[in-house]
Amino acid sequence: MVQGAQYSSVILDQKPGAGFMRLLDAFQSLGIAAPLIHGGALRDHFLGIPHKDIDVRMPFSLEELDTSKSLSTRLSRSVLFNKVSKGDLMAMGDIAFRCRIDAEFEGHRLDIVQDTECPDIERLIQIADGAINAIVIDPVQKCFRAHPFFEAHVHQRIYAPNATCRNIEGRFSHLAGKIPALRFMPGGAMI
Repeated sequence: MVQGAQYSSVILDQKPGAGFMRLLDAFQSLGIAAPLIHGGALRDHFLGIPHKDIDVRMPFSLEELDTSKSLSTRLSRSVLFNKVSKGDLMAMGDIAFRCRIDAEFEGHRLDIVQDTECPDIERLIQIADGAINAIVIDPVQKCFRAHPFFEAHVHQRIYAPNATCRNIEGRFSHLAGKIPALRFMPGGAMI
């Protein structure tokens, strides 16, 4: 359990689809052991609606400051990935870095974020803006891990933002454009 969290994630019965597993395998073929696929694409998978992009988080190593070892270079050299951006590197302090890379895999846009202080599965679930987006594929166990309310909120199409969500109206409006009949639950139901 994440420090300060009042819940632990749950393992869902449904297994990740073949496309998500191929993406994990593609990253692992490049020596990336634990990429974390999370958020909206997984939610849309449960809702049975198409997704346009896939969010991926992974660690950033200081070795990758050498562009020959960077993730964008490795992805560009692979025949599995297309339209790889160079990567926008941002300093987040003295030795903390974040890098954003756009790429394409099997026709889906990837939004890849690398952090020197990359959150783990439990932390990614805790920092999601609402339970309906709090889902991650566990790359080791090859299963979905999610907020305890995830399945109920997906089934009932409820958006209940957590207390730290910024721009709640804008976020709800964005999600309502993607998810038919989405309902807003003020005050959040994140435990």
